[in-house]
Amino acid sequence: HPVRALKTSIEIVSNDKLEEPWTQKCPEEVRSVSELSGCAPLHCTRYVVDDFVSKEDVDILLGMMKRGMASSSQDGGPTIMDVNSGFLKDSEGLITIYKPHRGLNRVNFTAKEYEIYGNLFEKIRNKIMELNKLDYLYFTAPTFVARLIGALTCI
Repeated sequence: HPVRALKTSIEIVSNDKLEEPWTQKCPEEVRSVSELSGCAPLHCTRYVVDDFVSKEDVDILLGMMKRGMASSSQDGGPTIMDVNSGFLKDSEGLITIYKPHRGLNRVNFTAKEYEIYGNLFEKIRNKIMELNKLDYLYFTAPTFVARLIGALTCI
C-alpha cells in the first residue's frame, strides 16, 4: 500500500452534536511538503466525536497531567510533558519527572493510569483509521501534552 499521510483533528470534549465531518483547506506548510511523495495529506478533515472519553478516564488523565506538571516553572510560558519518556520542558529547561527534581519527589503513575493513557492513544488511532478508511496508521514519538502557560493548573 502507498503511504497516505493525513492531517486529522479529533475534538475530545464538545457540547455540540455534529453529525458530519467538515473538510478544510490544508495549511500551506502542510501542502508545501508535497514534493515528498506520499507524505502530504490528501485532505484535511476535522471531526467532533461525542462521548469519546468517559468522565472517569478524563479525571484520571487530568490527575496524571497535574502531578506530572506540578513542578513546572512559575515564570509562565509553555510546558510540554511526554508521559512515555518522562521529559518535561518549560522555561527553566528540561527535566525528567521520573526522578526527584526541583525539591519534589519523582512522579509515580499507577499501572491503571498508564493503561488508561495507552488505551486512549490506541482509541484515537483506531478512530482516525475508521474515519479515514485506513488499513493502518502509525503514530510517531514523542506523544506529549502541552500547557500554554506553565504556571496555570489544569482544569
